[in-house]
Amino acid sequence: MCRRLSAVILAKNEGGRIPACLASLGWVDEIVVVDDESTDRTRELCRAFGATVITRRSGGDFDQQRNAGIDAASWEWILQLDADEVVSPALGEEIRSAIQRASPTGRDAVGGASPIVAYRVRRQNIFLGREMRYGGWGWNGVKLFRKSAARYVGHSVHETLAVNGQVAELTQPIQHYPFQSLTQFLERQNFYSDVEARLLRQSQGTMTERALRYQLLIRPLKLFWKSYVKQGGYREGLHGLVFAALFAWTHFLKWAKWWEAGLTLAQPQPLGSVEPVHGMSSRAAGQPAGMARDRETLSVVILTKNEEERIGRCLASVRWADEVIVVDGESQDRTPELARAFGATVVSHAFDGSFATERNLGLSHAHGDWVLQIDADDVVTQEFHATVDAVLREKPSHAAYKFRRRSVLLGRVMRYGGWYYAVPNLLRRGRARYEGLVHERPSVEGTIGELNADIEHHPCERLSVFVGRHNRYTSLQAEELCRTLGTAPDRRLWRLLWRMPWKTFWKSYVKKAGYREGLHGLVFAELYAGFELLKWAKYWERSRLQPP
Repeated sequence: MCRRLSAVILAKNEGGRIPACLASLGWVDEIVVVDDESTDRTRELCRAFGATVITRRSGGDFDQQRNAGIDAASWEWILQLDADEVVSPALGEEIRSAIQRASPTGRDAVGGASPIVAYRVRRQNIFLGREMRYGGWGWNGVKLFRKSAARYVGHSVHETLAVNGQVAELTQPIQHYPFQSLTQFLERQNFYSDVEARLLRQSQGTMTERALRYQLLIRPLKLFWKSYVKQGGYREGLHGLVFAALFAWTHFLKWAKWWEAGLTLAQPQPLGSVEPVHGMSSRAAGQPAGMARDRETLSVVILTKNEEERIGRCLASVRWADEVIVVDGESQDRTPELARAFGATVVSHAFDGSFATERNLGLSHAHGDWVLQIDADDVVTQEFHATVDAVLREKPSHAAYKFRRRSVLLGRVMRYGGWYYAVPNLLRRGRARYEGLVHERPSVEGTIGELNADIEHHPCERLSVFVGRHNRYTSLQAEELCRTLGTAPDRRLWRLLWRMPWKTFWKSYVKKAGYREGLHGLVFAELYAGFELLKWAKYWERSRLQPP
């Protein structure tokens, strides 16, 4: 008897990886893809391979996604896969042989048939082009089973398969390519940590501060030690160091999001609750209408990209300025529309990797005597407004002024830890120009004064958004490092990867007294230590490794 096999694959936005998975399954009788509402070409590519596609929203409950695929499969034997897995010809041949030897019912061994109902398959994990044999990333779980003898149970990111019957092992591994870049790795871990934090909240809603500190700080250190030392990750070279450090940090991130979910945060001002500004964008003799006559004039430049949730609050705080210019990085949301409703001039510009370019573009479109450079997550206070008005009435001799950004982390004003800092971003037009990529600074022709007033900076109202933004920033920083450092020797790169994250944490949490901010200070210091690790890891990836 020829027994048939259905392959079931889970996918979400896997247009870059699922073709390799599908191509390795040309020998199966049916392919069923359970797609989690992909927004790329995943579904189109799967149908081109002849797969049956089911669109189903998961919400992170992968157990139910897999069961939906099983229910849709036509044949008794199921091969469960992810889009980042590839079945080698040798494994395919072993699978075919195993199911042909199987008992028709799975309950007996009549005629020499096997009573086995499921098979474990070892994963051969490929991390940035290297097979990882050490470090604890090994996995050996059931991938092949009878439809009638197995079912996924619970609601989890790490789903569990309950098997009713005898389980054996296949000798050939399945090739696992979990991510093609460190950027993709962080995207996935940002999503997974959201789901895991939600599930933890449901199962463990309360915890002492001491227990939480253990999960945030001590447990990640133990996980790093276990992977890098105890399980021999050091034998994988720089791959082992980066792997151990990143997965320890993602444990911290999961619990940081658990903690975040328990905070009571003030909600941002809703869109539409602030009256639009009228008249800003009209021009008369080359000057914006309404320019002040009793003081030197002021233009405000705001950088944006997909900031519809925050731009309204920022614009409302600078309605007193003579002109507002929004330099928008081709947003896909309502940011430009909302900015124009406030009377701002919107300059659309494709981001070229340098924030200095964006700020200089804003300077070139400004008409005021002075230019205030801010971001969409900044809010100008009444105190700052009054201080700037007073300074501009005096017709100052300085070419620029620096002022402090009073940063707010998840509802708490951070005065310690290094996040309360000054920036020279009030500039006399024509006397300054920005340089740099990510941490851009103005080069000023003349003296720089200091304002005794702060603006509010709201960079992190949700950890998932904050991590996503820094995924982008660390990529830009890595590109800048590649240009300035070239290819660093292994020994130096090892020191940088090992030392710089620890130095960042120590500087923020101890030297700059972040501990005085309580759990906010600990989370802040660990977040930036992780971003420092990512920056140097991405530099290593770009400067030393071959592309996948």
